[in-house]
Amino acid sequence: MNNLLNTLYWNVWAQLGPLDAQEEEGAEAIEWIAMVAVILILLLAVQPIFQQGGTTIGGEIVSAISTWIAKFAK
Repeated sequence: MNNLLNTLYWNVWAQLGPLDAQEEEGAEAIEWIAMVAVILILLLAVQPIFQQGGTTIGGEIVSAISTWIAKFAK
């Protein structure tokens, strides 16, 4: 019985043809857009704290995040 199931499984698998795993580029783009959106939302949420005199800290955070995104965008 196990041999029969294995044979049927591999026959079905062979009929499917080669599956292209490289077609995830669209999904990857959506993930990047979502990550950038989360970062922007976090920056907007923290903005009121930095408007009360923490502009240097806020500038450093924005600079570090911009550098980090630029490395991944290349």
